[in-house]
Amino acid sequence: MGRDEPRGRDRSTDHARTPRALGAWVATGACRDRKRSGRRAAGRAADGHCGAGGRRNRSGGCAVKQRGAARTLWRSGDRASRCAVCVAIGFSALAVAVLGRTMGLMLQPPEPVERLLAARERLQRQTPLRAAVVDRRGRPVAVTTPAWRAILDPAALPADEAQLDALAADLCRALDEPCDSLRERIVRAQQRSRRRTRRGQAPLRYVRLSSQLDQAQVEALRSLSTPAVWVERYASRTTTGSAALAPLVGKVGADGAGLLGVEAMRDAVLKGRNGAMRIVRDAWGRPLWLEAQRYTPPKQGKPIRLTLDLAVQRIVEEELARGVAEADAAGGRAVVVDPASGEILAMADVLHCPAEAIEPPDGVVASQASPAETNVRYRGFDCKEAADPSLRRLRTLEDVYEPGSTFKPFVWATVTERGLLDPADMIDTEGGRWRTSYGRRIEDVVKRDRQSWKEVLVNSSNIGMVKAAAMLSPQQLHDAIVSFGFGSRTGLGLASEAPGLVTPLSRWTRHTHTSVAFGQEVGVTAVQMARAFCVFAREGALVGTLPSLSLLEDSEPASSLQVRVLSPSTVRKVREALGELAQRVDQRLLREGVLALPPRYSMFGKSGTADLPHPKGRGYLKGQYVSSFIAAAPAQKPQLVVLVVIDDPGPETIRRRRHYGSWTAGPVVRRIVERALPYLGVAPDLQESRSAAQRPVHAAALTTEQAG
Repeated sequence: MGRDEPRGRDRSTDHARTPRALGAWVATGACRDRKRSGRRAAGRAADGHCGAGGRRNRSGGCAVKQRGAARTLWRSGDRASRCAVCVAIGFSALAVAVLGRTMGLMLQPPEPVERLLAARERLQRQTPLRAAVVDRRGRPVAVTTPAWRAILDPAALPADEAQLDALAADLCRALDEPCDSLRERIVRAQQRSRRRTRRGQAPLRYVRLSSQLDQAQVEALRSLSTPAVWVERYASRTTTGSAALAPLVGKVGADGAGLLGVEAMRDAVLKGRNGAMRIVRDAWGRPLWLEAQRYTPPKQGKPIRLTLDLAVQRIVEEELARGVAEADAAGGRAVVVDPASGEILAMADVLHCPAEAIEPPDGVVASQASPAETNVRYRGFDCKEAADPSLRRLRTLEDVYEPGSTFKPFVWATVTERGLLDPADMIDTEGGRWRTSYGRRIEDVVKRDRQSWKEVLVNSSNIGMVKAAAMLSPQQLHDAIVSFGFGSRTGLGLASEAPGLVTPLSRWTRHTHTSVAFGQEVGVTAVQMARAFCVFAREGALVGTLPSLSLLEDSEPASSLQVRVLSPSTVRKVREALGELAQRVDQRLLREGVLALPPRYSMFGKSGTADLPHPKGRGYLKGQYVSSFIAAAPAQKPQLVVLVVIDDPGPETIRRRRHYGSWTAGPVVRRIVERALPYLGVAPDLQESRSAAQRPVHAAALTTEQAG
C-alpha cells in the first residue's frame, strides 16, 4: 500500500483483505490514523523489543495490540470464527425483538390477542369473613367459623349399579343419614349430569351432600378414596349466643348473603366488600401471572352490636321455660325493655307441644265444653319446632294475641286523662253481673255493688271498664288505642313484624266498643305491648311519651320527635293503682308458697287472661286461655319493663284455677325482676328483712287478680 493513499479512505475495505495481507498491513505501519502507535512500535522494534503485550510478526516487526475481542476475532480468525460471531449477534437481536414484542403485547395487546387472553383469564373472587353479631357488651351472638361439608361430583359416579349402591351405603354410614333418601339424591344428581351431557353441556360436577360435618365424619369421608366425593372447607355461620335468638339474628345463605332477621337488615355492613384478582392461565389451567393493578383486596365487614344482653336473655329463657313447664302450657313469650331508651334487652320464645293436644275441628267456639271438663285438649297454634332454629317464627314480633285485662290500664288512663273520671269517683258495678243496653252479658270475678274508679282498675272490673269506656266516643277510644302504638309496627326494621289488629272506625260497632274496654277484639304483639307500657314507666321529661324501640345500637330511631300520650299526673295515678295491684299479687304468691323469698324490688303491673282464639277461623277454644303479666320495676324509678305471656295453660292448671295471669305469668315476671336488676347494678328498694306478714294485705287480695 503506497504512502500517497488518502487519509480518509473507507476502512470497511480492510475487511476484504486476507489474513496474511492484513498482518502485513499492520506490520509495515501503514495505518495512517495511528501514527503515534506505529512510530512507537517501529522505535521499539529498532531497539529489539515490542513492548508489553506485543509480538513480532513474520517480517521481524512488531504487531500493534488490537482493541475489542470481536474485532480481533473477526480480523484474525478463520471463517468458522466469523460465523460464530454472526450467529451470536443474530440471536441477541432476535431475543431483544421477541422481548420487545412481548412487552408490547402485554401493555397494548391487539384485539385478537385480547380475545385470547380473555379466554385464558380467570376472575377469582376473594370473600372476606362475615363480621360478627355481638350483644350490647360485645359478647358474640353469631360468628363465622371454618367448617367442612361433603361435596358430590355426579360426573365421577360409577355407572355400575352395584358400585353405586356400595358407595351410597358407605356415605350413609359416614354421614349418618337414611340410606334411601341419600341414595335417591345421588341418583338424581347422576341423572341430571347425564342429561346435561346429552344436550352438549358441561356435566354436573358440584352438588352439596351435607351441611356442617364433625371431625369423625370428615375422616370417614376421606377414607372412602373415591373421586366422586370429597370434603370442602367453607365459612359456616353459627348462632352462639342462644338458640332462642336464632330467628331474630336470622339466616345466611350459601352464597354468604343475609336472608332473614338482622343478618338481612345489616347484610351490607356485615359482609363487607368482596376482593377480586384476574389471573392469566395457560392451556393446562396453571397460573401464568397476576398483575398488581388487577388485584382488589377484600374489605372486612363491621360487627353489628345488638341492644340485647346475653346475661338478661339467659335469665329470661330459664325463667320462661320454668313457667311454661309449671303451667303445663303449650308455649310462652317474654320481652324485656329499657323504658328510658326503648332498647330491647331480651326476647324469648318457648314452645312445648302437649302430647295429648289434637287438631280442633272447624267451628269449635266458646259454647262447647272445656278441656278441664272433657279431658280433650285442642292445639291452639303451631307449636312444632322448625328443623332450622333460624326458620322458627319470631312469635314475640309475628304472632298477635288478645291482651285481656292487661289492656285495661290504657283505657283507664284515657278516661282519666280526659277528666271524665277521677280515681276517687264511685261507679256502680252491679254486684258483679250486668247486661249492656243491647243485651250483652258482662261479669266480674270480684263481685261488688260499688267500686271507686281506682278499685275498678285494681280489681279488674269488666263492668266498671265498660261503663267508663261508654263515656268516650268511638273516635276518641280508637284514636287513644292508636296513640299507644297499637295497630302499627314498632319500627324495629324486621320485615316479619306484624302490625297488630285494631278495628277500623268504618267497622267499629257497639260490640267493639264494649269488647275493647277489657282487652278483646284487639290484637297486639308482645313488643307492642311492652312499648305501650313504657309510657307509664318513663321518667323526667320523657314521662308519658311513647318510646321508639330498637334492636341495634347503631340504628336511628323511627322518629326523633317525642310524642306525649299522657300527662305526668295521669301517669302517676296509673302507677299508684298498678303498684297496689302488684303488691297484692306478691302477697298472695308468698302466702301460697309460689315465691320462696319476699321481693327486694317494688314494681307496678297488671295481669290478663283471655280466651285462646280458634286457629282455623273466628271464635275461641272453650276453656283454653292466653295468660299474661306486664310490670315495670323498680316502681319509683323503673329500669325494666317485663312482659310474660303463657300460651294455653294445661287442663290440670285450669282445674286448680291457677290459669290466670297472676298465677302463671306473674311469678315468672317477679323472678326475672329479682335476677335481672341485681345484674344491672340496681340497688334493692325494699327491705329484705320485712316479712310478708308486716305488709298491708287488702281483703280482696286473694281474689283480685283472678279477674285478669
